[in-house]
Amino acid sequence: MTNTMTEDEKIRLHYEDILEGSGLVAVLRTMFARECAAIQVHGFGSGLGFASAEFGERSVAVFLALDERCFLFNFCHRGRKQASGSSGDLNLVSASIRRWLLGNINVDALVEEFAFVRRKETSNR
Repeated sequence: MTNTMTEDEKIRLHYEDILEGSGLVAVLRTMFARECAAIQVHGFGSGLGFASAEFGERSVAVFLALDERCFLFNFCHRGRKQASGSSGDLNLVSASIRRWLLGNINVDALVEEFAFVRRKETSNR
């Protein structure tokens, strides 16, 4: 059924909480403002389906999947991808982002703490 739906219909189906919060950018800004106003959250366009959060040399890019409720995200250090993750639970996503940006932990510790996070695969070339 979701294959014949428009992008807007899929977002309404899977992300009612994000729509009620005025988009992913606004929701993440609200979540992080309670703890650390220094975390910068940005997006483009409406801010509905993509957001990036930055603190110091670390950042996270978050995207909404359309065919199911799933947040897809990349953890970066100095602009280079270190790990990626996916989860349908916004609170877990937020916790992993907060931990990466503020926790001063390495990638191995992040992967160990959050089972839905995977280290970036390295090329043998």
